[in-house]
Amino acid sequence: MLINLIGLIFDSIFKISLFPYYQCKDKIGLSMMNKTEENKFLRRIEEYSRIINNPESLMENWIKFCNFRKLYYLSNLLSFNKLEKKLFKRRIFSKLFLKDKSLLLILNLLRCEAHREAMIEGLKSILNCRERKNI
Repeated sequence: MLINLIGLIFDSIFKISLFPYYQCKDKIGLSMMNKTEENKFLRRIEEYSRIINNPESLMENWIKFCNFRKLYYLSNLLSFNKLEKKLFKRRIFSKLFLKDKSLLLILNLLRCEAHREAMIEGLKSILNCRERKNI
């Protein structure tokens, strides 16, 4: 779902008009949302705006999102296969294989800017080497 931001008026106040549409998957082009979909979409945008404008609500929703996605991120970071992901989501795998020491190491690598940048550069280098070998 994409939003086209058309209609900026620069006076003392500016307005943004939203024209919600779908980008077609099966064919080239766009398809405008029907009134029901558009109203639902605009209500969702208003809700997001309300959350963003309230720091306490923003933090509460951020924590909910992080808690909801934490197993997804960690299982992908550790390259679990489908079976391992299922076990991990059921909390069977996590206690057996993810010791506190390992989690603290991952946390340190992600928190520290120098470690994080070094990991990013290392991963890019590995991918670039693989790309060159496939040419």
